[in-house]
Amino acid sequence: MGTISFSQFAQSRRASIVAIEMEGKKRSVAGSFIPETILITGHYAAAKTGVTVGEVVQLTTADEFGSRYGFGTMIHRQAIKVFAALGGFSSNVYACPIAAAVGGTAGTATLTFVGAATTAGTMYFSIAGDLYALTVTVGMTAVQQAAALVALLTTDINSAVTAAVGGTGSDHIVTLTSKDLSASAAEIRVVYNPAGTPQSNLNPSGTAVTISSEYLASGAGVPVVSTVFTTSGGTDNLGDKWFTFITCPFTDSTTLAAYKAASVARADPTVKRPFGYVVGYVNKTYAQALALPATINAK
Repeated sequence: MGTISFSQFAQSRRASIVAIEMEGKKRSVAGSFIPETILITGHYAAAKTGVTVGEVVQLTTADEFGSRYGFGTMIHRQAIKVFAALGGFSSNVYACPIAAAVGGTAGTATLTFVGAATTAGTMYFSIAGDLYALTVTVGMTAVQQAAALVALLTTDINSAVTAAVGGTGSDHIVTLTSKDLSASAAEIRVVYNPAGTPQSNLNPSGTAVTISSEYLASGAGVPVVSTVFTTSGGTDNLGDKWFTFITCPFTDSTTLAAYKAASVARADPTVKRPFGYVVGYVNKTYAQALALPATINAK
């Protein structure tokens, strides 16, 4: 006769009786850890005609984002930051491009150079958070400095802006134009000597630069994010995939409300795939940024 194993029923009580013991057993072979799965959303380059709006695509490097959606675009620049934190590669990152903003226009700013350098030095510019160091030699004119900055920015394919000098009589002026065509272009900041004195002490003498505005101006256009969450047929665009981390590169109230509604829907007991984090960026002070969640009741 076979031996029946009991965990709680004592041996001294097992003779000539019928005994039933119940014990919970974990039958799943799956782990309890849910891997971070990231969804990056945003605009792409209009020249990329093969892109399908709302299509969720798995990509493993920032360069894959750039090749598919355009280098320096909103969706690509987010990927640069995400993959930098992931060591440059991950199989848990997905993209979902959104349609061009309604009435979308680029943001612009100008940098005006004046005077020839009487000493050598370095000019430092922070543009969209990227630092550019412009080397200036003795005798370098304002026109030459402007051209050198354009060349520096053009070399950086990941730059959030394009740059061009003006025509005759204005060739000492550089115009920056955002690659993104929406109101989000107003989030692009342009600063001379962002680190302050340590950088300004290294600037060349005899020349100066004036920036038209700290943030790009004239950018306009309302984003359309509905395709991220809902298909044309009205079903859940994200399906069974559980995205624990999703980016939101916009700050307008309509978009934030759409993200909030999608977050609530994904957390529903019938779905059970809530977003763990919704990550974005604002050009406000720390105190102003902390006050934002309360305005949309999404603390």
